[in-house]
Amino acid sequence: MLATNSSSGLGLVGHPLLSAAVLDSDSRELCRLFEARGVPFLFYTGCARINDEFDTAPVIRKPAHPAEVVHGVERLLTQHD
Repeated sequence: MLATNSSSGLGLVGHPLLSAAVLDSDSRELCRLFEARGVPFLFYTGCARINDEFDTAPVIRKPAHPAEVVHGVERLLTQHD
């Protein structure tokens, strides 16, 4: 599934097949909804700083090799089980 911005991401939060998320921004609303549903997420971002409320979420800094992002999602899924 792909959301191109926080607004379209809100429409995916409740999707029954959603197991983890990769976010480019720290949309508070989106992060809170993922947390409420128990969906782990990481940030893949070029932002220098992430909102302190979500500073425990993993951060992969852009640019990164795609394998690094995949490995980050794998870690989310295995830690979440």
